[in-house]
Amino acid sequence: PINTPQIDTKLDIKVYPNPINQQLNVELQAFEKGQVRLFDGTGKTHITRIITGNTTLNTNNLPVGIYFLQVFDENSGQVFTRKILKQ
Repeated sequence: PINTPQIDTKLDIKVYPNPINQQLNVELQAFEKGQVRLFDGTGKTHITRIITGNTTLNTNNLPVGIYFLQVFDENSGQVFTRKILKQ
């Protein structure tokens, strides 16, 4: 199912919904603080911020297209990347 939250087993991050419309929820399960970056296929960054716990990113102003969500765990140095579709 498309709208089922996707979980990364190494970093235990939940990202939903996908595809997105007005917002994207990011839940950090295994660590408390991370750096989030949402960028498009050209590498242009549209959203970047430090998050803790559960965060909602406003994607209302993003054009329709394919994006990539990257979450960086500063403690372990691990990077989580997920393809996101904006409708």
